[in-house]
Amino acid sequence: MATSAQTFVGSWRVALETPGGELPFYLEIYEEGAILMAALLNGEEQLVTADISIEKETLIIYSSVFHSALTINLDSTGRALTGSWQDFSRGPDYALPLTGIKDDHYRFFEHPDPPAANISGNWKTIFDAEGAATPAIGLFEQEGNHLTGTFLTATGDYRFLEGEMSGSAFRLSAFDGAHAFLFTGEIKEDGTLEGQFYSGNHWQEPFVCNREENFQLPSPDSLTTLDGEALSFCFPDATGKEVCLRDERFRNKVIIVQIMGSWCPNCMDESEYLADLHEKYRDEGLEIIALAFERETDAEAVAANFERLRKKFGITYPMLLAGNASKKTASEALPQLNKVIAYPTTILIDRDGRVQYIHTGFNGPATGSLFLTFRAKMEGLIESLL
Repeated sequence: MATSAQTFVGSWRVALETPGGELPFYLEIYEEGAILMAALLNGEEQLVTADISIEKETLIIYSSVFHSALTINLDSTGRALTGSWQDFSRGPDYALPLTGIKDDHYRFFEHPDPPAANISGNWKTIFDAEGAATPAIGLFEQEGNHLTGTFLTATGDYRFLEGEMSGSAFRLSAFDGAHAFLFTGEIKEDGTLEGQFYSGNHWQEPFVCNREENFQLPSPDSLTTLDGEALSFCFPDATGKEVCLRDERFRNKVIIVQIMGSWCPNCMDESEYLADLHEKYRDEGLEIIALAFERETDAEAVAANFERLRKKFGITYPMLLAGNASKKTASEALPQLNKVIAYPTTILIDRDGRVQYIHTGFNGPATGSLFLTFRAKMEGLIESLL
């Protein structure tokens, strides 16, 4: 069959092939006027891109945020596809194969069994990678077999997860164009949850959940601190021009410093929020500076990665290349901080150059009330300093 943009239009259940099995997500391809669009769907989230090309018989869908792409081909029926996902930020060979079927609307289980229990609520969770235990909170909402939620850690959340229950088994997944998260597990006889977490083809760790509605993580406001001195830095922007915190444009301004990376999913959520925040308060004296620690540090890649974020979220504040994507590098680049343990980390500075608040990680929209609480606190602090 001849391949054109119209032949790809439709609703697709796509599955990445991972070490943990199928990682499914929904893909909508549609036309908006004369423009071909694609949307990745995860629970309440839609990630839309118009950066799409057709090369011979192949459709290439580029992420509007991350340096990644889906490459897909149709079979002769036009109702099945094959291809791959590539994350170029991890190198030219980082890829997972994929398959897809048109108009399949189940997530994991085409014919699920009745769920053995309802796991809605908060769960104390321990991820255990090679003996290094990391606490988290599982936040789940279940309606019948349908399951949504996220895992919240001290340094961020796993964004919008969607999946299903079948008997005692549960599955959750999310795919945002650059991060492929798969959680597989089951309800044990004692009521605990046990499972495995897979990230792409490069990471795997077991986890255990115990129902504990009041379990709390360490406060994200206490993990990173300033060691005595005022914050100070100079880093280049995408053109190579050096920008310093001491520059005249930042004098007598309230400043947010965002430690981030263009590859980071929680940073994507925070960048969208900060762009709106800058628009709301910049005329009153708010400035924002993003310090990016990148997987790709050559000038061309940095410029392209920054431009995608600017275009997607309407970012107008400076984005600077501060180093490679390493927490050790970030800590060395900002020696006034005791440590940098998460992307993003957010620093609020008053008009006199004094650090007033440091927040580690980011509770994004997938965390519901936690995101609203953070937003209210941050905006209250900003208004008190302006």
